[in-house]
Amino acid sequence: MRSSSPPWRFVGFYGHHETMNRKHSWNLIRLISGLLNLATIFLGDFNEVLLSSEHVSQMRQRPNWQMKKFHQAVYDCGLFYVGYEGFPFTWCNNFISPHSTRARLDRCLATQHWKDVFPDAIISHLFTNNSDHLLILLNMGNQVHHARRAKKSFRFEDGWCLYEESKEVVKSAWDKVRDHDPGICLMECICNSHLGLLKLKREKLGHVQNTIKDKQLKLDELQRGVIKIASKGEATTLAKKIDKLREVDDLY
Repeated sequence: MRSSSPPWRFVGFYGHHETMNRKHSWNLIRLISGLLNLATIFLGDFNEVLLSSEHVSQMRQRPNWQMKKFHQAVYDCGLFYVGYEGFPFTWCNNFISPHSTRARLDRCLATQHWKDVFPDAIISHLFTNNSDHLLILLNMGNQVHHARRAKKSFRFEDGWCLYEESKEVVKSAWDKVRDHDPGICLMECICNSHLGLLKLKREKLGHVQNTIKDKQLKLDELQRGVIKIASKGEATTLAKKIDKLREVDDLY
């Protein structure tokens, strides 16, 4: 929140998964909207679409009355769409075509007051490997705070244990100071080890992160396309490889 902005309210929302009970979700939006006169956003999985174009399926069309009830609740509360960037659908059942269904179930709705305070806000739809939903990321706009980063002290990191080269770096650091004064030997060894291990980290971690990026782009491409048996299997394999690479990345 901007320090100069008025108080505002964030509501994480989940629409009822049963169609017959979704009316209670819409009434809850009405109730929350009337509690306080605050700038408000609703962000989450509404389990419903607002437009027929937000639901794509060769097997079943979305009933108009379902969308109409959601649309009426949005209108009653004076809510507006927060724009988005990325793939237009945020959910997929991951069935093989022609049985696959895609829909924009996740979104951000805001009062006019909130949109006036944050006119540059936008939602990003981000692919993920472990869910049938895309991630929705709210970017508030021009709110970057440039805090001075504290210099990190040298600490041994578990990720170095994954590579045999780490042992050689430490051994080499000790060899360089073996004949030095014992009083400064340890400090020089730590310093040399630090520099060598940081260099190794940049080399290995850079490779891991670039590999993750390349595989993620390929996975995103597969997730955007028509779901077939071959592409679904390839996507599953890619997701597992990305998860393992991220485990390595998280060790640093």
